[in-house]
Amino acid sequence: SGLLATSTPSADAHYNYGPVPADVLDRARELAAVCAAHDVELPHAAVQFALRHPLVVNATVGVGKPQHVASTIRYANEAVPDALWVDLADRGLIPAGH
Repeated sequence: SGLLATSTPSADAHYNYGPVPADVLDRARELAAVCAAHDVELPHAAVQFALRHPLVVNATVGVGKPQHVASTIRYANEAVPDALWVDLADRGLIPAGH
């Protein structure tokens, strides 16, 4: 619903088509901070996270503007550093081994 679509989740973002709850916003901001520490944009990590599981063959990503298509394609095709996933798992932000 757009919460992970920017590198800096804001309080006016939406989650499940409503206002984002404070705890969910805090987690999104923590995800963004870890991504930034690895020089990865949060939306890039979000797309790659969906594609990392071996049973996933595609991910459908909605875009709000035509100019977002190119970045979404780039995010799908460019891997992020493995160290990002380790760091996110170590912090309990994603399941270990994902």
